[in-house]
Amino acid sequence: MHGYFGLCLSLIHEGTLRTRLVACRRMASPHTAENITKMYSELTDEFDIAGKIRGIVTDNASSKVKAFKQKQIEETGDDDDDDFMRCSVDWNELQGQDDFEAVIPSRYSCLAHTLQLVVKDGLREATSRIQNLIHKCSSFVSSIHKSCKATEMLEDNDVPHIPTQNATRWNSTFSMLGGVINAENKSEEILKKISILISSSVVITPKDIEVLKEIGDVLAPFANATTILEADFQPTSGLVIPTVIGLIKSLERQQPQHVTSLTKGLRCSITSRFSALQTDDHFIISAALDPRCKLKWVEGTEEQKRIRMLVKQKCAAITSFKSSKTLTSNETGNNVLLC
Repeated sequence: MHGYFGLCLSLIHEGTLRTRLVACRRMASPHTAENITKMYSELTDEFDIAGKIRGIVTDNASSKVKAFKQKQIEETGDDDDDDFMRCSVDWNELQGQDDFEAVIPSRYSCLAHTLQLVVKDGLREATSRIQNLIHKCSSFVSSIHKSCKATEMLEDNDVPHIPTQNATRWNSTFSMLGGVINAENKSEEILKKISILISSSVVITPKDIEVLKEIGDVLAPFANATTILEADFQPTSGLVIPTVIGLIKSLERQQPQHVTSLTKGLRCSITSRFSALQTDDHFIISAALDPRCKLKWVEGTEEQKRIRMLVKQKCAAITSFKSSKTLTSNETGNNVLLC
């Protein structure tokens, strides 16, 4: 197995959001924060985009969090307050230019990956009975995929394909559980018949189906949220806070009989992992300016006033910035508006 470093760029071109994979380079181990930083610096220098990047999105691996964590260098008396380092890596040196102005964009966690971690946290906090049931379903579905007779029995009864579980995609677990439930709903006792057909020691009981339905009801909003936040061709930052608020309210409305531990684990994890984003001006302004959300997610008139003022201040700052750049261009004989 080999490691690779992928670089995707998202930009607005002619009013349309576009995402392009611009590099996929072999990356030798170890994949430390320093090596990730070096590879990023080399690619941004190669494509001449270092000063154009406004944000970086990575997964939540500790090496990537460390690689793109801002940390100001201790002052040396040279009044070089704008110099930065990451994980003890001098970005000026990496660029090979003494006068290079280090541009350190803000790093954001991949929200779909963060949701995956939330669900994993919730399943980890669930009772052993729930965990064993999910493992039981995974084993049973794997047996079906290894048996031509079982597959043909499903087809003969017009039962849709039951997907297997994938460790790197939590919603594959949701799809697998949904497939098991749909199979039993489509053809009663089909799962018991398959167990007998393939001489399997694993039997999905009616009680198991009842618990699986509750698990599905709890996880369904998270599956929908994952799909929403994985979108490639539309902005998603404005949907983050409203989506998180919706998930929390969904958990509060749940009144399960068998999976209370799961809902408590999910509620605790989502509060912990998304609390910082809910107070981040970037996501607050994005949601307020998104026509799909506006201020519908905001509770209380005072909070709405505060957010409106925040948006006005940001707009005023942008207007002031453009005015200063225009003035500078006119003074130098350059009529191009820099922004």
